[in-house]
Amino acid sequence: MMNIKKYKLILMFHDITNYPKSNYDINWSKFKMIIFSFNILFKFINKKIEQKILFTFDDGYQSSMKAARYLSRYFGIKSVIFISTNNINAYGYLKKSSIKFYTKNVLIGSHGVSHISLNNKLADLEIHKELKDSKSILSELTKKEISFLSFPNGDYSKKALKISSDLNFKYVFTSKRASNRIMQKDFTINRFVILKNTPILLLFLAYTGMLDRVQALKKRKWV
Repeated sequence: MMNIKKYKLILMFHDITNYPKSNYDINWSKFKMIIFSFNILFKFINKKIEQKILFTFDDGYQSSMKAARYLSRYFGIKSVIFISTNNINAYGYLKKSSIKFYTKNVLIGSHGVSHISLNNKLADLEIHKELKDSKSILSELTKKEISFLSFPNGDYSKKALKISSDLNFKYVFTSKRASNRIMQKDFTINRFVILKNTPILLLFLAYTGMLDRVQALKKRKWV
């Protein structure tokens, strides 16, 4: 099992493209600048970036695998790609062949089937189907147990947590914009979402845990 507690900061990305279409997309130059900046910082304080920061990617864009392989090859950094299975083979998203042949430092997780919010508006059976079907599809493609889950839209309910536990998801990630230094009461895992205009300095502050006390940031939901 992964020791998730060692990662003091977990970053969350969406599409990485030189032609961002949304506030959730970032360009490749900024993505690389984030890596290089943190790498320099960790060398300066005599720590290893791959032991302190985990990279995650939501939705299953084609760029996710390219970025994750780059992180693995040049920095030894682990990544988790969360895939909404209805997106597989769609334009701009990962193909089945790419999911089958990922590298050892790239882990695959569920992001539901249709990217619908798993909140109290959904019946238990609908939540169960979203999670069970996505887990089955991804397990079949990877030939591995799928233990990672990211709630679509950062939205979830107590019953969604219960169902995810029943389906044996061991690591459940949200979009709470905080570090991973303090264990959440519901055992979910925080991630700091990277937006197009997110300053790198803000990420350094997030790593220290200083932003964890800013309740306005912690309570806000991010897609």
